[in-house]
Amino acid sequence: MKKVFILFALVGFATTSFATTTAKNNDTKDAEAHVQARRSVMEVAELMGTEEAEIQHFFGMEQEMQTVKVYNAQYELVAEGTVDFAGMAQDTELAEALNNASRLMTIGDTHIYRTDN
Repeated sequence: MKKVFILFALVGFATTSFATTTAKNNDTKDAEAHVQARRSVMEVAELMGTEEAEIQHFFGMEQEMQTVKVYNAQYELVAEGTVDFAGMAQDTELAEALNNASRLMTIGDTHIYRTDN
C-alpha cells in the first residue's frame, strides 16, 4: 500500500511540475515554449518525506552496478565490464558488444550475453 502512495505522489509531482512549467504565452513569439523540470531522487524523497533508499528500491535503482560478460559463438570472452541500473555501459567496446548480443543467462549479479559472431 505504501508503494502505491509513493507512485501516486510521484505522478502528482510530475503532473504538477509539467502544468506549472509549460509556458502558454501566445502574445510574444520569443517566449520560451517549453521548460523541462527535473528533480533528483534526493529532492523527490525530501518533498515526499520518505527516505531516498525507499524510492530507489521501489523503482529498482538500488543496484548501482551490475557485472556483464559477453561471449562469442565459440564461447570466448569478448567483453566484460559493469553497467548501471538502466543497463547502460560507460565503456564503448562493451556497449557495442551488448548491442550485438542477446541475453543468455544470469548467475547471481552477473549477466551473461552471447553474440552470433
